[in-house]
Amino acid sequence: MANTWTDYGINRMLDITFRGATGPTACKVQLLSNMTGADADTELVTGVNALASGNGYSPTTVTLDSSGFDVLADSSGDGWQYLQLADISWTASGGSISATGAVLVMTDGGTDYVWAIYDFGGTVTATDGGTLTLQNCELRVGI
Repeated sequence: MANTWTDYGINRMLDITFRGATGPTACKVQLLSNMTGADADTELVTGVNALASGNGYSPTTVTLDSSGFDVLADSSGDGWQYLQLADISWTASGGSISATGAVLVMTDGGTDYVWAIYDFGGTVTATDGGTLTLQNCELRVGI
């Protein structure tokens, strides 16, 4: 799984950390039906192909604290740290759930912005009764 910050996400993280800007008011993860438009230049969630709710899937709220995210240190000593998203699961019901990726969406001033993109490297599918789980989604932060 390839994971990347968007330019907007990096900029906002730095504004909050070093300029004391107000942080986002809400956070959610949305699955993508395809990766078209999902790249580092993506800013608004309307610029990606979000998967429509249904068959047991809907965008999932993530808390902006240690229960929604964890900070991990790389033990190899190369200076990288990782922001890891808590595992999220959806159980398919009434049909399949298929996605090619996911986006981390933060709400700033009432507008939904894409802060990060998780590319699955292909389509993953949970058939009716099966579970689709995002696990170990990490974003690298380095010095």
